[in-house]
Amino acid sequence: MGWSNYIIIPKFKVVIEISRYVDDLPEYIHEAIHKLEDFEPIEEDIQLRGLTIRVFNKLYNGYEIAETLSCKDDFNIICLLYFLKSYNIEYEIVSEFNIKLEKLKKQGYKIIERYYGD
Repeated sequence: MGWSNYIIIPKFKVVIEISRYVDDLPEYIHEAIHKLEDFEPIEEDIQLRGLTIRVFNKLYNGYEIAETLSCKDDFNIICLLYFLKSYNIEYEIVSEFNIKLEKLKKQGYKIIERYYGD
């Protein structure tokens, strides 16, 4: 197993156990997800002879976004952090060594733990 980090979201009274490797949302990932929101897909089949600079640029931008996000093991957590940042919802990420889960439970927080399988 190994240690974990936790996202504490006071507004929702929730604590989510996450990978120790996630300690915040890097700006380059934030920008990549933001670009996804504005990305316009190519909706028609294009033959090589019809490949314009505009279409090529769209293809390249799509590739760049996919490449930035493709190797992220904790993509769901990254999306959650993006959502929280986008809506200015305060959160804190702390190590399991710096959190008192029992105290938070007593304060009414719901604790969501990761499933490690059998």
